[in-house]
Amino acid sequence: MVEAVNIEFQFNGEVFHTVLPDNRNKILQSLSMQNFKVPFSCKSGICGSCECQLLEGDVELLENEYLTEREESQGKILACMSFALSQNIKIDFDKI
Repeated sequence: MVEAVNIEFQFNGEVFHTVLPDNRNKILQSLSMQNFKVPFSCKSGICGSCECQLLEGDVELLENEYLTEREESQGKILACMSFALSQNIKIDFDKI
């Protein structure tokens, strides 16, 4: 388990920084618990509303019914289905 995940993310042209206490929850769930307004709809990896670009760090993408293999290889992830695997994560919701 990774403790104290430092996350930086961009959404609607603004850059946000926060620390997640650990990586027990998926990225979207953790950000929502801290009252950040990030895009989502289904929370199950189907709709693609939470698609973002992973710019730094490692994540594990669990379920994915939306992204193609090519998009995944280009660093696109779904925040609703991704767990942080490294202590520093940088994602961009605007760069999709």
